[in-house]
Amino acid sequence: THSIWPPEIDKLLDVHPLELRFPFEPNKRIQCPVSLTNKTNRYVGVWITPTSCADTRFDLCFPDSWDHDSEEDDESQEEDYDSDEWEEVEYLDEEEKSEVGESPEGGQSPKDPCSYFFQILEPHSTLVVAMTMKEQDEPPLPPQDMGKFEVVMIIMWSEQDLKDLESSIRNKMNMDNDLLKQVEELGGKVHPAAMLTAAVICDPASCQATMTKQVREFGEPLLVDVHPTNSWLVRRWILAVHLDYVCIWNYQTQERVMELQVIKNDTCIISAIKFISRKQWFAAGDDRGYIHVYDYTTKDMVIKLRAHRGNDVSWLAVHATYPFLLSSSGGNQSSIRLWNWDEDWVCTRTFDGHTRGVQRIMFNPRNINSFASVSDDDTIKIWDVQTRKRVHRLAMRGMSMDLVACHPKLPLLVTTWKRTLCLWDANTYSAVHTIA
Repeated sequence: THSIWPPEIDKLLDVHPLELRFPFEPNKRIQCPVSLTNKTNRYVGVWITPTSCADTRFDLCFPDSWDHDSEEDDESQEEDYDSDEWEEVEYLDEEEKSEVGESPEGGQSPKDPCSYFFQILEPHSTLVVAMTMKEQDEPPLPPQDMGKFEVVMIIMWSEQDLKDLESSIRNKMNMDNDLLKQVEELGGKVHPAAMLTAAVICDPASCQATMTKQVREFGEPLLVDVHPTNSWLVRRWILAVHLDYVCIWNYQTQERVMELQVIKNDTCIISAIKFISRKQWFAAGDDRGYIHVYDYTTKDMVIKLRAHRGNDVSWLAVHATYPFLLSSSGGNQSSIRLWNWDEDWVCTRTFDGHTRGVQRIMFNPRNINSFASVSDDDTIKIWDVQTRKRVHRLAMRGMSMDLVACHPKLPLLVTTWKRTLCLWDANTYSAVHTIA
């Protein structure tokens, strides 16, 4: 190549898993997630191309290879989008494929049922894409590999160079001399990264619901937080049209311990709730941007803060050891703020970087200096509390993640999107399992 690259470029990308296992179910399209983690401080292009597809009956697709409508159409349908909706891709039969020919946008060609995928990854970010296997009546006998895919990394000095290259890549199914020359002329470099193998297994899916329990309803609780040390449960109850109450219940005896009307007018409602257990307080955020802090033993107000002007308080998080309360805004402000109650509730840090509202935040129970945030911009970001900088970015192609949880002891993150759970390795930021 025409460029000299630093040694750290040799380890650009983590790909997980390298074997895509599709647990066979009759007449159902099966998905297998692939995590792509850019561990460098550069933009990289990730290109996944088929090297072979053994069984043409078992078509394999990435979401990018399907004929999507425009982004505007996607956004207009977002409300009605269901986790099964991306399975409604219409495949052509062999006769139709021969008439259509290869799409100028890339994807599946009539001679190869496997599709390719290309995506630009931001520095220190993870993207999860789902390869999908076409539905079949019966599995192959014996179970066999369906195809192999090569993962190629393309490194450029700028994101724009990768965007300029993208149109050329979308017309090809493999790296030829012309494309390699174009990469080199732009000052880039191509790295073979990994080989993926797709296989059918005939065992049922390993993750199943083990217990479902119906609990007795106490009205209509809209928010909940569990006391970290006592067997107390905080719920928000709407007891009348114009009233907003916080109730504390003992969930072992199912008796109400305390109730308090926090909002005394009909112009706003409580939008977030959190115990601050070591101070015997609770904090309640409202949709006008205020945080109300009360002593739950005396019902006295500790403070009322204007946290997010003109936007709702979407979520609250309490640090396990520091006197920190973290608040987020779900409106167009998309800000995260850190409050120190030992310093007269001053806002000591602000974290900006999401492009849309932040819906969930959570401190890392295993690392006191980091937290995660979930945004309507379809990303999860990991932040350093001290430096205020983003440590990593997580995204799942075609999915809008709306919740995040951290395991208290193991290096695991759980994210959700509608009826789908994704389990992440918090050390490598790779998706290790999905449950749909």
